[in-house]
Order: sequence, then C-alpha cells, then structure tokens
Amino acid sequence: MDINKNLYIDTFGHIAQDHPKYDGGDSFSFAGQVMIARYFQIKNGYITNSGYGRSEEMYRQQVDSCETSWGYFARHPDKERWASSRGVMSRDQMSANIIAMGFTKMKGHLRRMMLRHLLFRGGLFAENYYYNNDLAAGKKVPDITGPKIWAMYIRAWACINPRATLIFWPLLWLLDIQLAVDSVLSVVMDDPNETNHIGAVLQANVVMPTLLSKLSCWLLRLKPRHSKDPYSDDYGPQSALNAFFEGRNNIEPKINREYMSILELELTNE
Repeated sequence: MDINKNLYIDTFGHIAQDHPKYDGGDSFSFAGQVMIARYFQIKNGYITNSGYGRSEEMYRQQVDSCETSWGYFARHPDKERWASSRGVMSRDQMSANIIAMGFTKMKGHLRRMMLRHLLFRGGLFAENYYYNNDLAAGKKVPDITGPKIWAMYIRAWACINPRATLIFWPLLWLLDIQLAVDSVLSVVMDDPNETNHIGAVLQANVVMPTLLSKLSCWLLRLKPRHSKDPYSDDYGPQSALNAFFEGRNNIEPKINREYMSILELELTNE
C-alpha cells in the first residue's frame, strides 16, 4: 500500500506543492496535518499498523530536519529557500504540529517548542515577525497565539502523560471558548482554510473533552458545502478541505483525501 499516494514528496523527504517553483513554505504544516489524519486512520482501522509506523517514522524525520535551533522549527530545511529562515514560523505551522507531536508522543520536541514559545514569545505570539517570501520587507506583527493554542498544548501533553495533565482539565473549560467561537466563524464564513481548526476540534473531541469542545464539534458539522469543492461533497467540513487542497489549483498536496475516510466519522463520534 502506498501511504503517500496523495502527496508529493520532495528531494528532502518533505510534503510540498507539486510544482517546480514550490517554496516549501507550508511543508512543516503539511507534515503535522497528515500525521493528525494518520492518527485517526489507525484509530478507525483505515490504515495498517505497518503503514502507520512508516508514517510516524517519516513524520519524526521531517520534524527532526526542521529543528534548526533549540525549539525553533523551520517551515522547510532547504537553506536555499526563505522557508528555512528564522522568524517565519506562523501560528498555523505550530498548531498542526503541537497536535501531531502529542499524538506521536514526541515529548522532547514538544517540550522544546513549548518552552521556546514561552521564553521567547511569552506564549502570546508566534515567531513569524518576517513576511513570508519577502524577508527584506522588514518586520511585522507576528500571529497572536491565545487560548486555542494553549489548549492544544495541554491536550498534547495529556496524550503523553494523562495523569499529570488532569489538573488542567478545568482550565480547558475556559480556553475552549475560543474553539467554540472559531467554530461559529467557520460556519458563517466562506473560508476553505479550515485544516488547522478541524485538527484542533478533532483533538479536543478525543483528548480531555469539555462541553464547549463538544459544542465546537457540533457547530462545525453545520458548516455548509463550499462552492469550490470539486467533489460536490455535501459534508461541510470535508467540503472545505476539498476546496482548499483541490479546488484552487492542481499543485497542492491532496491532504483533503487523507481525511475523507475519517472526518465525518470522528466529528459525529460523541
């Protein structure tokens, strides 16, 4: 079974756009998004143990090659491209990998990422103070990292050490307010870029769930079909993924297909 049949793997072993001029700017995020999907595939029996093992080994190699300094993960390891530079690690790149590192129990990597985030950015901002693909343009305000990211960290650590993190479960009832608000926005806005929010909802639905995380899951199921979905999928969350990865161009990795077997199943799993 070719577990990567929907993905383009570049010469560095990273998931990238299938185009000669790709810049690798989303490769780190792609790695996390695919690993999240593989976690739920093995959970539901849609991938073999050996297939999952190969996926996890590939993910670990990708993460290792992106850690260019203590706790800082580049978007892509190719030093000839902007994506390997410091100061471009966005909230979206972090989100998918916080979740994936928890599912794969990458304790050391998660600890370093979190400590760097706390020590260097106060836990309040991502480390993307330069513009993507234009480092010479000067600095900008980085992405804000608030309650949703903090909840991801707690749940990621809960995958690694459930007993030690149980004390933080009451805090999740407060932090999940942002998750619920984002689900409302997801329903009312016609934005196909929902992969990381969907990952956050999937994580919250199976790891230390709260009433608000269950509400977020229910709200997300109300999302209407996206107009640019090439598959005419009537299930809104999957339709958004289809629109983002296949409805805009023909060069994106088909990560949406990784979720087709499991997304509706997991979001309706109470």
